[in-house]
Amino acid sequence: MAKKLTKRTVDAAKYEGDGKSRDFRWCGETRGFGIRIYPSGAKSFVVHYRTRGGRLRLLTLGAYGALTVEQGRGMAKKELAKVEDGKDPLEERRAVRRGATVKEFADQLITKYRGARGTLRESTRKEYKRKLDLHILPAIGSKKLVEVTRDDIARIRLKLADRPVEANRTIEIARLLFNVAKEWPGGYVPGDHANPAAGHKPYAENERERWVTPEELPRLVEAIDKDGSLLVRAAIK
Repeated sequence: MAKKLTKRTVDAAKYEGDGKSRDFRWCGETRGFGIRIYPSGAKSFVVHYRTRGGRLRLLTLGAYGALTVEQGRGMAKKELAKVEDGKDPLEERRAVRRGATVKEFADQLITKYRGARGTLRESTRKEYKRKLDLHILPAIGSKKLVEVTRDDIARIRLKLADRPVEANRTIEIARLLFNVAKEWPGGYVPGDHANPAAGHKPYAENERERWVTPEELPRLVEAIDKDGSLLVRAAIK
């Protein structure tokens, strides 16, 4: 018989699976309330329910740590109350997120995206934000994610034609943004929605060699010292 979820039971729970399978622990007290445990050890509160039409749904409520067990339980009860009223909380969330603008999702990307390996260097995050703020958001920030077209991205690319490296990296970030919007749970972008930043031919990048000037050297050293990795700082110096 499933036990009541408490801080102690959630803290003690470990992932049990082959790295690909999903692992859930359900609460023996609150119907439909549980946690999902990821291979990385991260845990999220979830609630499962069946709609009046008979469809089985699973809704992610939030991460354990950001939410306490009791907060997660309270959220689950609110969502289950909606189900009793004939509503579908998951579909409601999808409808809201599909109305999200590029600017709204870009804010989520900058604060929550962890990269393919689960970590993202702060310098990389700042560079993403710089290109978003300079090139992408002024052009399409107010548009809904699902409304952005290939022509919108092509215009951003064309505007940077005289700066091929900047253009290529900017389009890469735009492509990442739409890929993540499709992959993250909640339906920001439907799974079959074509990525408008995909398939654009990159500009040729001509390599060039340039020496650091005496005037630039102090700024370069300052930038190196801000890197979070001791090994990186030592290697560059």
